[in-house]
Amino acid sequence: MKDGIESETQIIKQYCKLTGNVVKQCGFFVSKEYPFLGASPDRLIGSDGFIEVKKVHPRNGETLEEVLLRLNIVKQSDDKCLSINEIHQYYYQMQQQMLCTTRKWADFVALDGSALFVQRVVFNKEFWSRNLPRLESFYYNVILLELAYPRVKNGCERIGKLGFNYSTFAALRNQ
Repeated sequence: MKDGIESETQIIKQYCKLTGNVVKQCGFFVSKEYPFLGASPDRLIGSDGFIEVKKVHPRNGETLEEVLLRLNIVKQSDDKCLSINEIHQYYYQMQQQMLCTTRKWADFVALDGSALFVQRVVFNKEFWSRNLPRLESFYYNVILLELAYPRVKNGCERIGKLGFNYSTFAALRNQ
């Protein structure tokens, strides 16, 4: 991770030279619609995009494409085209960054020390229709309850394990 952070600026310079894109530094974004979600892309591009940069470490003699496949970051189609693996954590990371920044696309950029891999990923509404209900449930029924009624830090069972959830407390409040 330290190597990736130290390499980030150099990778971004190579990306800008290759694509001609101008990037702008940014900070942490909190989703306006879902304020329990936040993200920090590596750099912004125009009004619609951003980049997410990763440094990968190939084994002896391994190409950049081979290391991306080995790490399951990308998958290969029958016609040998590479695409970002939609079940990899980097795909999830970029989807969350797009949701929180309201941007339409991300360029995934990977460097192995010499070769550069760039692939555009677009916002996926179906991804969010599948995953957002689970995230909301986890936030309201686990995180928020633990923040309001801390038990785990005191060595007790999580309040949700006792049969309580956000709806239970909301119903009690309305009585």
